[in-house]
Amino acid sequence: MLPALHGGVVAAFMETAATLDLMLASREPRLPRIVDVSIDYLRTARLVPTYARCSLLREGRRLANVTVTAWQKDAAAPVATARLHFVLGDPASHQE
Repeated sequence: MLPALHGGVVAAFMETAATLDLMLASREPRLPRIVDVSIDYLRTARLVPTYARCSLLREGRRLANVTVTAWQKDAAAPVATARLHFVLGDPASHQE
């Protein structure tokens, strides 16, 4: 056994971070749905605390683009980066 995190765990962590960041940054209550994810694994993710920094690149009426950088001990040495594209739900359909 390698003392490392599985790539799927890192991907799920980054997807969750991006989704929550987008929901917090939205100007309107929308439920984002992931359309496309591209992840670059840069180095082995060890069994230590992992952090993420998200950047909302664009939020339109129907689409949003978010980048995520995940690191462990040093933010300058990321373990992975990701680009995610979301379809945003219709805010009118969530109001009653």
